[in-house]
Amino acid sequence: MDQLYLIQKVLGPLTDDQQESFKKNPRFNGLKFPDISRPETLEKRYMSSLSKKALSLMSGLLKMNPLERMTGE
Repeated sequence: MDQLYLIQKVLGPLTDDQQESFKKNPRFNGLKFPDISRPETLEKRYMSSLSKKALSLMSGLLKMNPLERMTGE
């Protein structure tokens, strides 16, 4: 639960399919994520230490939606 919260805090909310899987999982029955109104995005965290190209690559590889995620190709 904590790991999913941290992922969302950095990468944004789960996709609809991921949220549905979360709701169907009996381990998480009745649980909700804490408020993420102040996300710590990759850009905020690494803007001063990475180049724009590096940040763009990292963001592309870590997209929440796998259909939008960059591939090794």
